[in-house]
Amino acid sequence: MSSDLEKANLFEQPRKKTRRLTAEQLKQVEYCSGLCLEEKDIAGILGYTIEQFHFLKKDDPNLGPALSMGKAKAVSAVAQAAYNLAKSGKSPASTMFWLKTQAGWAETQPVKPPEKQTHEVIFQTRIGEKGQIMTEHLESGK
Repeated sequence: MSSDLEKANLFEQPRKKTRRLTAEQLKQVEYCSGLCLEEKDIAGILGYTIEQFHFLKKDDPNLGPALSMGKAKAVSAVAQAAYNLAKSGKSPASTMFWLKTQAGWAETQPVKPPEKQTHEVIFQTRIGEKGQIMTEHLESGK
């Protein structure tokens, strides 16, 4: 009679090979992610279909972080460049953009409602000699 351990081994599935990207491929993923390429495009560059790429993301614990880090590094670099340009004073538009988005500045000016002004206009309307209506402005004032 066989033991419980032998019975368990009968039902085990063979373990599939774990796929992982090379360090060079991970650098390429990070770079492409920083350019905001879609995963299907990154997969194509690496020579995978999108389906294979999704399986690869499950197998390789370094792939997800490489995708995230690439975009984060790119956003950080562009933000730093924009900040430096805004700080330099060479681009007033950049400076204003930074102040509006990061410091809460706004281009609002208080608008006073116009003062109420009243005018009195007096017209005289009469019928002329040939039956036409004639209007004459007599005076105006407050």
